[in-house]
Amino acid sequence: HEADVLVAKLLDEIRVKCVMLPSEKLAKLKRLLEKLNESFDLSFVNLNYDNILYQSIPLKMETGFDHDGKFDPHKILYNRNWNFFYHLHGSVNFYYADTKYGYEIRFVNDFTQEKVVSSNRTFRGLKETTEGFPVLSKPIIVGYGKAWQIQREPYLFYYNDLARRVDEADKILFLEIYI
Repeated sequence: HEADVLVAKLLDEIRVKCVMLPSEKLAKLKRLLEKLNESFDLSFVNLNYDNILYQSIPLKMETGFDHDGKFDPHKILYNRNWNFFYHLHGSVNFYYADTKYGYEIRFVNDFTQEKVVSSNRTFRGLKETTEGFPVLSKPIIVGYGKAWQIQREPYLFYYNDLARRVDEADKILFLEIYI
């Protein structure tokens, strides 16, 4: 239970920092991405939980989530365009929504909404992998059992599609952003 609380506090802190980002720095990053977009088809794979890059992208990117925030694997499977944005370790924009079958990861642009904040604080218990590792049920990949955690949506589809995309890419640029 302590790990669950720590991850919830981590997400809270990252969300606060994302809301308080200096607009002039975001504008500078957006100009850089717009310039890159003039010469390249842009797609992004984010390894951070924050949404700095997501806030700065100059065009609509496919995340696999529909306009209601529900994950649709077909959006990944059938997307042949270079306009994707994959959050490989999760995102502050992800939250757990309760469904009649349990819960699922959803996407929301405004992560200050009560449903996101309360989802972050809900203790869903630890799951155990077949190897006996405890795994948190949080909308980010953290702690033990990462291989088990990436077997759920949207991560499974992100990782599978990423292998194909890397193979097809003409160029790959790695960015490390400090704001």
